[in-house]
Amino acid sequence: MAKTLTLQGIIETQNDRGLKIGGQWVNWSKFGEGPDPFLTEGMEVLVNYSDTGWIKSIVTDPKPAYFPRPSLADAERANGVIFQRELPEAPASKVTQAELIARQSMLKASCMFWQGQQVTTQIICDFADELVKHVLRGV
Repeated sequence: MAKTLTLQGIIETQNDRGLKIGGQWVNWSKFGEGPDPFLTEGMEVLVNYSDTGWIKSIVTDPKPAYFPRPSLADAERANGVIFQRELPEAPASKVTQAELIARQSMLKASCMFWQGQQVTTQIICDFADELVKHVLRGV
């Protein structure tokens, strides 16, 4: 019986057969998960793989963190550029239930809209944000 091993690190390079993480190649199995179009070089991942080197599963955010929702002023100052802030001690703003429901619904709608197309998660989230603005504005 094959053992399951774990490898965590940054994707150094990738091809249609597998990923190179920490100088070690792990390969896609034709019986398991296929190549993920959202994986990019430089992304940190946690890979579960067999002792023979076949990928079983991949976690793309092995250490999730809380980032506060930027205010409108922050977004204008950033001029559309994504920036990273230090983690605050407490949430910057409370999200209402209506905003949360709208956000979840629009993320689902955005995923359905882009289904079958090779787009990044950022494009899906940006599209969902635009939909949320319209929904919460009442348009």
